[in-house]
Amino acid sequence: MKKILFILIFMQFVYLYPFEIIGINDLEKGMRGHGYTVIEDRKIEQFNFEIISIINSSDTIPKMILAKLYGNTIYKAGGISEGMSGSPLYIDGKLIGALSYAIDYDTLNMGIVTPIEYIIKTEKNMIKNENFIIENSKYIDEIKPGMSVSISPVRGDIYFENIGTLTYEKNGIFSALGHSFSNKGDIKFFLNASNVDYVIKNSKSPFKIGTVKETIGLVLQDRATGLLGVITENIEVNKIKVNVKKDNEIIRYNMEMVNDKNTIKFYLDKVIEAVLIKEIDAEDYKHMNYNFSLENSKGSFYEDKNCYTFLENNIHNFSSLISSNILNIINNPFYYINFETIVIDIELKKENKLAHIKNIKTNNIIYNPGSNIEFYVNYFVMQKGLKNQKIEIKIPRNLKVGNYIISISTGNKDDKDWHEYQNLLEYINNYKYKTKNNELSIRIKNEENEVKFSTNIPIEDYNFMKFEYEKDIIIDSFEAENDIYEYSTKKND
Repeated sequence: MKKILFILIFMQFVYLYPFEIIGINDLEKGMRGHGYTVIEDRKIEQFNFEIISIINSSDTIPKMILAKLYGNTIYKAGGISEGMSGSPLYIDGKLIGALSYAIDYDTLNMGIVTPIEYIIKTEKNMIKNENFIIENSKYIDEIKPGMSVSISPVRGDIYFENIGTLTYEKNGIFSALGHSFSNKGDIKFFLNASNVDYVIKNSKSPFKIGTVKETIGLVLQDRATGLLGVITENIEVNKIKVNVKKDNEIIRYNMEMVNDKNTIKFYLDKVIEAVLIKEIDAEDYKHMNYNFSLENSKGSFYEDKNCYTFLENNIHNFSSLISSNILNIINNPFYYINFETIVIDIELKKENKLAHIKNIKTNNIIYNPGSNIEFYVNYFVMQKGLKNQKIEIKIPRNLKVGNYIISISTGNKDDKDWHEYQNLLEYINNYKYKTKNNELSIRIKNEENEVKFSTNIPIEDYNFMKFEYEKDIIIDSFEAENDIYEYSTKKND
């Protein structure tokens, strides 16, 4: 897939602000003006305001404007409503800032305004640090200060969005909201046009109910002074597909995120969690088998599968876990992996599959190279009782005679720090072949603690709790007696 490169033509910088502004130091108490917002459909309406005070704020925004809003538009909205953030305010046709907060919950008409000069400062930093093209978008003629917009990290069957107001657009660059959306800094979101369907009035804070429409731009910066980006329809995206199987039915979810590692980092787990909450809801699902893969135009280049049992409805923990596994592959120590699609297949089950191992018995402590070690696994399954299963491994024929340690464990264990991996393939294989939740990890180590043999053996699709044990064995050339030796739990919780 072609990557869109945004490059600013610096000759445009000299006429980047054809509108006039009034700086914070030139504003005084009692000055009056008007602002713009939408409270119905896409109709931009005017309201009035008066400056009450200039107040000290944070280091990022040293001073803010306290203003009283009034007029028929404010009356119809029930006061300053959520969704008015970003509404531009003017005095004598000059932009002074963007409405950002409501603070008076009695009259609902006292608001905080982010001064325009701080927004412009943030924009200059964006221009300095970002590379982008100012393109002639087909939406450019529709962009007006005061129009209703929505900001969404993800779009599709799952939609996260925040309705706000566009502060300005000049030469293809826009500002909106007047405050942060998530305060993530360098991150990319969709900017969408939106309709305001209704304003819900209440005594605490009115809010707009809206409908997300077409995507008209790309947010590049999420800062305390608001959102900044470009008007464009050329946005490179990653597809997120989540397929949920339950009761022999498959429900498919298709979403998109902007192709940006920070967006994926902060919102992939929220997408997974939203899907699971919607599908599990009040139903009594306790367990899942899942598989995820990363795909590009050549097909799947990484796949992984595992199982998971919910404890006390810990959907968030699972969402964070699977998101973390995907991110560890994408953001590996060697280089960022560009992918097109993440596919996650989930099978939900109402049966509780949580289990823990009580003990493991073996048939010997002395073995010949090439012989089999038999394990008799005794484990307890939640609400089902004790179960037994026999498994076996074959000792490599090239294993030298001597003393060894056999270790048995469940759960994921990483023996290396990230800087110890030699290349990307080694790093990826480590994740791919980690012990799954339904597997026993069996290793044979020499006296120097070097792993000479390793394998993972699944036991159905049970989710085993943590279990660790080590036992001395002897590899010798003579025939051993066939006795039974028990591996008791050293740590089982």
